[in-house]
Amino acid sequence: MSESLKVCHFGISNPKYSRNRVILKGLRQNGVEVVECNAHSGHFYRHSLSKLTYVKRYIQLVERHAKMHYDVLVTSHGGQLVMPLAKFITSKPVVLDAFLGMHEMFTDLKPEDSDSYRAKAWYYLDMYSFRSADLILTDTEKHINYFHEQSGISSKKFQRVFVGSDDAVFFPRSMDRVDDNFLVMFWGTFIPL
Repeated sequence: MSESLKVCHFGISNPKYSRNRVILKGLRQNGVEVVECNAHSGHFYRHSLSKLTYVKRYIQLVERHAKMHYDVLVTSHGGQLVMPLAKFITSKPVVLDAFLGMHEMFTDLKPEDSDSYRAKAWYYLDMYSFRSADLILTDTEKHINYFHEQSGISSKKFQRVFVGSDDAVFFPRSMDRVDDNFLVMFWGTFIPL
């Protein structure tokens, strides 16, 4: 009997964030053993985190990772933030959950800084991460085409994984209607991106 695949889910973003939850649940439902190596202490989009906070997180990741055995490392949502570290500490294949480009996220949140050195740094981090990954996950064919055009990396290196939702939380329910109005519920944050 062969052993099942063992994946290390690696990162600094919230493991309870919907994208991470869906990926983790999907892996487990498909017989993959998952070990989590995470140094999350707040939402990674928060701009108020100091450089020292990130250094502490990366040190925690290195310490936790040293005790882990696995076949493939999969970054958590926003994997570009940990990709250089991941490539430094493992010789195993690395799957990047790019989901979004960090450059696009930065320039969308700060369009006035789209030509800044910070914007360029995010762009180069994206490109480094895409080139370093063995496989890149993103949510749409449009993102795959866009990242392929931006990086020149073969679109075959990308795999679309829909955003999804946790079907233990979100599932159809019957509802008693009091009128014939069409009701729509929106759940979101209204961030510019």
